[in-house]
Amino acid sequence: KNGYVGPISELVDQKIQRAELRTEEALQLIKNILNISKLRLLEIRLADQINLNEYICNILDTFNELAKQKSINLHFMDKRIKKILIKSNKILLELVISNVISNAIKYVDDNGKVEVLLDDEGDKFSIEICDSGIGIPQKDIDKIFDQFYRASNIDKTIHEGSGMGLAIVKEIVEKLG
Repeated sequence: KNGYVGPISELVDQKIQRAELRTEEALQLIKNILNISKLRLLEIRLADQINLNEYICNILDTFNELAKQKSINLHFMDKRIKKILIKSNKILLELVISNVISNAIKYVDDNGKVEVLLDDEGDKFSIEICDSGIGIPQKDIDKIFDQFYRASNIDKTIHEGSGMGLAIVKEIVEKLG
């Protein structure tokens, strides 16, 4: 009468959780494909003034809960000498950083570590994302930016994914210069 069907078995609960995960993965794939389409159709404008420290902290805030669930130590350090604003595209830059951090968290075991380092040299800056995850085999390094490619050491029954994330990251970074 009230829509409650009673307790469900652990097996059914696991299947529901797996279906939810696959649905999220499918939605992410669709978003990624749409983002690639936008990249190809739009002329990218680097008009946003960005405070990188604040910007990265805001992005990391969106991953805090996920990191807590896996007991991952998520750490950020701004080692820049000059804390200048940069000119870029906020949406695309966020897509790059979020995608790489998401990968790092995804492939790090519980109680692992993900570190984001911001550094500069002259008028250039770098964002380095390091993790204590499974790593990428040397033989796969030259393929990681190919669309739909997933490293050979990934247990695909545990880690769902489309192989689109780093292809998108590469395309955006190239567009942003």
